[in-house]
Amino acid sequence: MLLPLLLVGSLLNAQDCTNLCRGKVDIGPAYVHVDFLQSGKTYHRMDLAAVRADLHYRVWSGIIIKPTFLYGHGKKSNELITGGIGLGFCIPLQQYLPCQWNMTLTPLVGINWGYVRTPFKKKIDFLGTVTVLELHQKFHSTSPYIGAEISWTFIPAWRLVVSYQYAWSRTHTTITARKIEAPDVKDKSKSEGCSISGMLEHDLTANWSINLGAAYNNSLSKEKHGLRGWGLKLGIAYWF
Repeated sequence: MLLPLLLVGSLLNAQDCTNLCRGKVDIGPAYVHVDFLQSGKTYHRMDLAAVRADLHYRVWSGIIIKPTFLYGHGKKSNELITGGIGLGFCIPLQQYLPCQWNMTLTPLVGINWGYVRTPFKKKIDFLGTVTVLELHQKFHSTSPYIGAEISWTFIPAWRLVVSYQYAWSRTHTTITARKIEAPDVKDKSKSEGCSISGMLEHDLTANWSINLGAAYNNSLSKEKHGLRGWGLKLGIAYWF
């Protein structure tokens, strides 16, 4: 039920797959919005200021590893932490295209881990008496995924990156009641869903670039319980 990868970072371009560049570090501020769903209906929302960091490192030839990390914090103890690592292979597509587009395709497999903490209120009608409970909800999740990214340098120093991932999540949920004595409610669940993201990046120098990214994620169980979110990110990257 936890968001997989929220915001995409750019891949190495076609030339960098094999020759010129070893990797890049990308970091920047982000905004994240998350809806909590039960039976397909939103029962709680949170908005977070966040920071996102990515590392893309070419291990050998076109083989790339991608560690990622995101931390977000909002009002009333709302908190989101995600991290993960992916393994991909960068494939230059120029030789397969009818025109000389500087484009690469990178299939990916990986795993993400996540933690969400959020307080919320729930109304309970018991024998005509409405009681508002203050609850604290925590999620811990593990999400293996498969996916692919396409990077297109459409003019010199400008590239567009589009990413698609599909993840399967196992989530442990704990709900704690505040201000009353009650045992914690614990649950385990499975969910799955996709993450779609895009990014526009501009090279400032041979070693520095800036980028703007956006992403949408939907991860639900068969009962339509889960999370839906979207985010924006402004990043600065160093190529080495």
